[in-house]
Amino acid sequence: NNSNNDDENEVDDFFWYCSRMSIAALCSIICSFIGSITLVIASLFASYELNKSLIYSLTRAPIKFFDITPIGRIINRCTKDIYTIDNKISQAIVPFLTVVVQLIFTFIVIIRAVPIFLIGLLIFSILFYFVQKMYRKVAREVK
Repeated sequence: NNSNNDDENEVDDFFWYCSRMSIAALCSIICSFIGSITLVIASLFASYELNKSLIYSLTRAPIKFFDITPIGRIINRCTKDIYTIDNKISQAIVPFLTVVVQLIFTFIVIIRAVPIFLIGLLIFSILFYFVQKMYRKVAREVK
């Protein structure tokens, strides 16, 4: 009877862990989807704003600007800016946001498991703040 009870507990534990892992995986998928959609929308908005200000500036430019500057250079500059917004910036933001989210969740898991870690984290965060503030001052003076 005791052996039968242990088997039931193991099965319950297995399903409990599987359900938790499934929920975590589902949350990860949903967050990735929301992040991708947000990135696409933000990129479209940035492209729209860039194009709007670009067209505004070009239509307000004096005629002398168009006489001096070759049209190929103007088009090249416009397409390069749009390419940068559409591709380069989004490629740089994704890894940055991934690391930030992983760092936050890592700290949450560690603090949940070892609450006293929060004290050390706060101490090191304050120490880091003052060190980087001092570093910025020195770096400005060196330049």
